[in-house]
Amino acid sequence: LFKREFRDGTYPRCSGTERGSSSFCCGRQPALAFGKTEMTIWDPKETLDSIGAGEKTPRKRSAKVGEAIRNELATLLISKVNDPRLRGVSISRVEVAADLSQAKIYFTVLGDNPDIKAVTTGFKRAGGFMRSHIARTLNLRFTPVLQFHHDTVMDKVVELEEILQEIADERKSRTTDP
Repeated sequence: LFKREFRDGTYPRCSGTERGSSSFCCGRQPALAFGKTEMTIWDPKETLDSIGAGEKTPRKRSAKVGEAIRNELATLLISKVNDPRLRGVSISRVEVAADLSQAKIYFTVLGDNPDIKAVTTGFKRAGGFMRSHIARTLNLRFTPVLQFHHDTVMDKVVELEEILQEIADERKSRTTDP
């Protein structure tokens, strides 16, 4: 609290905050109610943050740049890349280093018999073109070096779904065969 307080509960150069008032006057704390020694102010943001429902931590710049690179590469694959090895390829995620010097681009290949080596070769051949396009479209001081990797997460997801389906089928067979 402020050291100087008038007898009527107002502060110097303050336009008459009344005792116990919850409104703020001139950006200063209001005077305390009669008999109270300290005043606690309830802040809903602090309460929401304590239970994990408040505002999430702000995204890092590298995550924002990664999202922008993913969007640019996805549109570039659709519109301007003519390499037949890169047909049916989608960019699943992009991980950018904290210093924005490198970007790992993870791709998935759609289709029954994907040739991962051919797609990786196609990406290496088109990498310079893609990096120059990113440099032109995104306003970055330095354009990250692009590294292309096959994303195996989708393969793992399909494998897990098959295992879960087998478990579900086994449970059904147990309940129907007493």
